[in-house]
Amino acid sequence: MKKIIVHIKSEAVECYSQYPFGGELANYVNRKLEYLQNTINNIKYSRDCIRPNVYTYISEEINAFAAKISDTTYVIAISTAIFSNLNQELSSYLCHSDIRAHFYGKHLNIKKHVERILNYILLFIVLHENYHILNGHLDTYFPSENLMFESGAKFESKNQILQILELDADYCADYCAVRSLVYLLDEKYHFEDWADREFLLAGFSLYYIFLIFQEKNYENIQSIGDYLNDFTHPPASVRIVHASSLLLRYGTNLFSNKERLLSVVYELVDLCIYFDRIYYDSDTVEMTLIAYGYTPKGTEYLQSLYDKWKYVRKKLETYAQIELREVESLNSNQNYFLNNQGEFVKVLNMEKRMELFWKNLLRL
Repeated sequence: MKKIIVHIKSEAVECYSQYPFGGELANYVNRKLEYLQNTINNIKYSRDCIRPNVYTYISEEINAFAAKISDTTYVIAISTAIFSNLNQELSSYLCHSDIRAHFYGKHLNIKKHVERILNYILLFIVLHENYHILNGHLDTYFPSENLMFESGAKFESKNQILQILELDADYCADYCAVRSLVYLLDEKYHFEDWADREFLLAGFSLYYIFLIFQEKNYENIQSIGDYLNDFTHPPASVRIVHASSLLLRYGTNLFSNKERLLSVVYELVDLCIYFDRIYYDSDTVEMTLIAYGYTPKGTEYLQSLYDKWKYVRKKLETYAQIELREVESLNSNQNYFLNNQGEFVKVLNMEKRMELFWKNLLRL
């Protein structure tokens, strides 16, 4: 077992290549660390890249970070709380009868489904941190500290830049995760019947990770605009819009019938909204996690981050180890279905508007 010290301001964080204590949790954590390290080592790039080492550190806070140790050594560290707490939390939520119904009802094997969701969550976390490193985020914007934390760190003058970097890491992690999913279904199972279940699990996993990493415990679309610049990460709802558009776009590779994909999308959205209401104990749409991102203001805010990406991209090019993505844009006329108060947009055919909305994301 290897141990390294990462200095975060005045604190020295001990990171381990294996769980430092014995017991059942050690076997579980060590298996996951090995899986994640193999994932990082086996990603194919068009050029030679640094392969970060995956570690864990003891903490009750659900968090993760990427850090530069030397010119040739980078690490990704995942808190032990992610391994120990999420399993328990997800198991308890999936015991809820209505949530079970979304995961194919009484035939749901809770243990197996939780394991699949956790694998997707861990995959996304480690890929997200990996692209903070490979895309030059640490070397460009944090030369003095050389680390990126997923929550808790505040750099007041750089918050908007930080949000743009987070969307960039999200983009690459989503893309890589979907490619892995396509490979899994195509190479291992050889048929499309698994696509519905895996797409639902992968989509829900993305939603859940944004839910637990959000910087505010409750996103109220009536007031969120007052503190957008206080975030080091984009609001969870904006990250969901960003991630879901990518997931859906590349998800077309999983389905020969695009209408079938559209049906699974509806099912995924229904699941996330219902789960959201249970998580927050709320019955109003405007209080759901996705609400702000699907309003005109949320759409405009995401587009403003996209617009500034070209300036950040130019600065990152000096240190990026891989080719950086191009500038994106949203169709602001179709990319929302709530008004700024959280009410459904009043049109003659709401069903048709929702269909146009999702087809716009899917590029159908």
